[in-house]
Order: sequence, then structure tokens, then C-alpha cells
Amino acid sequence: MLENKLLILSTQAESYKAYLEGQDLDKVKYVVCTSLSEAEEHLIDTTIMLADPAFAKEVLNRMPKLVWLQSTWAGVNSLIEDGLRQDYVLTGVKGIFGALMSEYVFGYVLRLERNVSFHQSEQSQHRWTQKQPGRLKDKTIGIMGTGSIGEHIASTAKHFDMR
Repeated sequence: MLENKLLILSTQAESYKAYLEGQDLDKVKYVVCTSLSEAEEHLIDTTIMLADPAFAKEVLNRMPKLVWLQSTWAGVNSLIEDGLRQDYVLTGVKGIFGALMSEYVFGYVLRLERNVSFHQSEQSQHRWTQKQPGRLKDKTIGIMGTGSIGEHIASTAKHFDMR
């Protein structure tokens, strides 16, 4: 039976390896690399690659047997640029960053609206200046895109009674 060789090329390669070890991958031999120099000797016979796009872009044209590239990021634009081979299946990570990004966005929005930096500065100087914080209720938020990230941000905004 044909064995596939999976090259994991990522700064987080060990985390991916730990996950894969718990899966049923008896027909897949995998190699874990955290740098381009480590990966060099494996490029020629790799059929599947799980990689950070910046790494993948550097080695893509030197992988004649590659049939599938799974990006570790949602965005794959750098992997479809002119001059890069495109005769393989390219998949990105979709639909998993919405909740996480919504938390980041609202962490910053609340920090700004509630004047957190101002109050921290005042408190560190033992001053208790009264400054009325803003509210998110009835404010309008602009969201570019309706993918999973935009949908999660819209859902979170709704909880704050935003438009």
C-alpha cells in the first residue's frame, strides 16, 4: 500500500505532532520540522504538507510529489501568487477563529470605551479622577466581511445592544 509522507513545517510543529499522535494515521509517515533548514531533506518525497504559509511559500516549488497542502492559517493568498506551483490541493483553516478574534476585538473596544488605560494610569499615581466611561449600548460597529470572524463579532456586538 502507498504510504504518504506528511511534512509538518511550522513554528508550532510540536503541537501539531502531539495532536496527530492521537489520530489513526497508520498509512502516513510524518516528519516534524520547525525551520526551513530542517525541512530541506524531506522536500523531494513529501506528498502532504501541513505548514505555516510563510514556510510553505519558500519550499513549494521544490516539492515535486506534493498533492495536498494544509495551511495552518485561514489566509492562503501568499500561496497562490504568480510563479508558485498550483497543481495540488490547497486548504486553509476556516471557521475556527471567530470566537477568539471576537474576544480580541471586544477586549480592545471595551478598553477604549471604558477608558481602562486612563483609569490604570490614574490609579498607579494614587489619583481617583472621576471620568465617565463610555458605553457600547446603542453604538454602531462596522464589520468588514461576513465570514466566521465577522459573524462572531456581530453576535458579540448584539449582546452589548450595539447596532
